[in-house]
Amino acid sequence: MPLTSRLVRARTALAAAGLLALAPVLLADGQQGQTFRTGTDLVEVDVVVRDKDGNPVRGLRPEDFTLLDRGKPVTVTAFEEVARGSAELLPSRFPPTMRVDVATNTAPAASRLVAIVLDDLHTYKNRTDTVKEISRDVVAKLGQHSSMAVIFTSGDDGVEVTSDRSRILEAIDRFAGRKPVPKPMVGCDPQMTFVEPGTLADMGCDIQETYSNLQSFEAMQHAARLLVTGRERRKAFVMISEGMAKDLWGLFDVMQSRPPPIQGSADNVVVSLSMTAPTPIHEHALLDMMEAMRRSNVATYAIDPRGLVESGELLRECFPDGMFDPCMRPTAGEGGPEAWYNDVRQSQDTLTLISEGSGGFGIVNTDDFTGGIDRILTDLDNFYLLGFTPADRTTPGYRRLEVKVNRSDVELRYRRGYDMRPLDDQLGSSSRDPLTNMLSRPLATADVPLRLSATVLPRSATRSRVAITIEITEPRADLEESGLLRDAIRYSVAAIDLKGAKVAEHFGNEILFALRPRPGAPTDVVTYQLLKAIELPPGRYQLRAALESDQMGAGGSVFLPLDVPDFRDADLVVSPLTLGYADGSRVPQAPTEGQSLRYPRALPPAAQILPFTPTLDREFVSSDVLWLYFEFWRAEPRQDVATRLVAIDESDRIVASFDQTVAARDDGKVGMKLPLDRLTPGAYRLRVLASDGERLAQQEVGILVK
Repeated sequence: MPLTSRLVRARTALAAAGLLALAPVLLADGQQGQTFRTGTDLVEVDVVVRDKDGNPVRGLRPEDFTLLDRGKPVTVTAFEEVARGSAELLPSRFPPTMRVDVATNTAPAASRLVAIVLDDLHTYKNRTDTVKEISRDVVAKLGQHSSMAVIFTSGDDGVEVTSDRSRILEAIDRFAGRKPVPKPMVGCDPQMTFVEPGTLADMGCDIQETYSNLQSFEAMQHAARLLVTGRERRKAFVMISEGMAKDLWGLFDVMQSRPPPIQGSADNVVVSLSMTAPTPIHEHALLDMMEAMRRSNVATYAIDPRGLVESGELLRECFPDGMFDPCMRPTAGEGGPEAWYNDVRQSQDTLTLISEGSGGFGIVNTDDFTGGIDRILTDLDNFYLLGFTPADRTTPGYRRLEVKVNRSDVELRYRRGYDMRPLDDQLGSSSRDPLTNMLSRPLATADVPLRLSATVLPRSATRSRVAITIEITEPRADLEESGLLRDAIRYSVAAIDLKGAKVAEHFGNEILFALRPRPGAPTDVVTYQLLKAIELPPGRYQLRAALESDQMGAGGSVFLPLDVPDFRDADLVVSPLTLGYADGSRVPQAPTEGQSLRYPRALPPAAQILPFTPTLDREFVSSDVLWLYFEFWRAEPRQDVATRLVAIDESDRIVASFDQTVAARDDGKVGMKLPLDRLTPGAYRLRVLASDGERLAQQEVGILVK
């Protein structure tokens, strides 16, 4: 295969992007059924309006906007002004390093969807710490009310979309710049010439730089496709990169088809036996990337970790070649260092143009990273949401958009196009099964509210048992029939091995049930649980659960990150904490197979591996008494292990503690009761510590006491 074809077809091995390929695997076990509509014909456009000083322009009405679809005015049928101030957003009461152990598909705080793109391929290795510092600031300012993901352009292990900031911070700590010298990479298209019949030789470009450039574009394109769902949330890339040196002026102004190969240009046509013009592969890849971002309504905000680069520093940034390289070429007719148009300035322009072309802005040639991140936050929390229904809702393809406002001296930022293809087509899903579609999508579906939790318990040195709890909430009016709460549900659960982007475990079933209303339960909704258990080898997973309800005529999905430790390399490991009510389960369990349409008897808790039915609640009242359960793995079973449960308040003080010793050769299973009347109202971290006298292991979970 020619080198240009290999470069164009190269795909970044992103764990998140790999999930797009899971549909065929999931479909092999899926069942055929009714396809739910997951979107409408409404096209939404986020429009940022700023005055000349960069402040949000507020109070505009629908009649102040003109929206053009392929050059023709359309009627704005949906309109909302989103204006959130920092005072309206309550800070988290838990440290960002604490793991989130319960996932939900209805979290109201996740009003933003932010992917941090760490361009390790284009970052000088000595600026690694700067990138980490900027990234942590992004998480601190944007993370509390955002679902976030981390993507490395090299394809290293990032983090799928999650509300767990601890996982985002761990990924940031793994970042390392890969560029050995500060000089920017050049966006040069390889030129080909025949050196002998049937053989091609590369001429004119650094092939490794070209490959790195295309790999970065592919990463952005795949990530944008992943975010095509999540229409109800503001979506953004925060890309930390040094960019590449290439003139992009005008490339994104008209988004039509890919540009044709340039013919007849002395700069682009290599004299060869065939006189064949080279293909502008950078332009192709860049336009594919930009179209994906515009179709997904994703704004990009690029941050250049080089900071302010003054004219006297250009030689240093062009190391190792300096002024003897085109990196320091002067502009024709001008002289002096200030006027030199070089690869550093061009790479800064590239970051700016990519950002502005998608509706964002670039933070380049400045050391004020904090101020730039504050501007990003203002953009994401202050905008106008416009919606319209196209007159032609059947013709597929990319369509250009234009937005105008009847105000002078204002700046508008918005996506410049959309795609009328059905959502499943844009995601590349070929399944007719709604459960498979929901499992293979990058973002959870919230039509049926779900919560998901999983407890990893050691079974052997190479396998762990995972107790899975899925909690479903449905309107009672949809389920009540003849004094019973009836429904028929289909569910599917998959454990995705993120390292290999493959399905490690997959199971599901269809069950019919009838539950009797419980005394004291809410009168407007019904909440019940499914309890299952699986076994997994060590690894990093994402647990995905999808469910469809016959009575509601809708489906939902929820995703949870899951780490399964390798006990072979550990001397002492504590499992995550499982919480339950000491007075018994307060949520009914759906029947297992074979318990159709009758009130189920007591079920073995989580397939007989937990001593009680877990609760997914993390808010309690002071009159509650909790059961806490955990297990530990020890390489040396002949030693006693001292365990302690402590409650830590918001000022980091230990306000309660309980001790228990596990004798040598005991099974390492520990249960403790915690009366919450010992705690005043507030936020607490419940931390378990285990020590064999030489080693210490711990786990913690956060709760609120009202």
